Amino acid sequence: MESGVGWLGYLLERMDHVYRKHCFWTRSALKKPPSEYFYDHVYATFQEDRIGMKIALDVGAHNLMWANDHPHTNTTWPESRKVIGEHFQGFPREARDQIVGGNAARIHHPRWQVAGTSRRAETLPFARTPSRSLTSSYIFDSGSCVKLVYRDADAPC
Repeated sequence: MESGVGWLGYLLERMDHVYRKHCFWTRSALKKPPSEYFYDHVYATFQEDRIGMKIALDVGAHNLMWANDHPHTNTTWPESRKVIGEHFQGFPREARDQIVGGNAARIHHPRWQVAGTSRRAETLPFARTPSRSLTSSYIFDSGSCVKLVYRDADAPC
């Protein structure tokens, strides 16, 4: 979901409230509160969202992803490092790293590779991506530029 994250706290709370109040008389087919489906299946992205950052830890870092949205007009590039620094000031490092790149790595199973070198920062399992055999994007993790390289399962290591 590419729509910022500032609104998530209210929506998740409201959906669960309505579910708890009305699930019995409406005979809801849902077996658990709606927020649990969100946490199991939805990831929200943002570029610049100061309100979202205020509630990010309450919503949960596990389902949030920062993106620079390059090459679209909403991009933070070439000021991405500055934007990350401003948005994540005072944030726990583990949560920041998860939102800035860890969640994307977990979801897309890329090989992490330090940009401009052949040195891998970390190797993770990877899965077949039918729509593309090779693509990459850049993230900033722990202050250094990291290039995420997504490879097809049949591509050579």
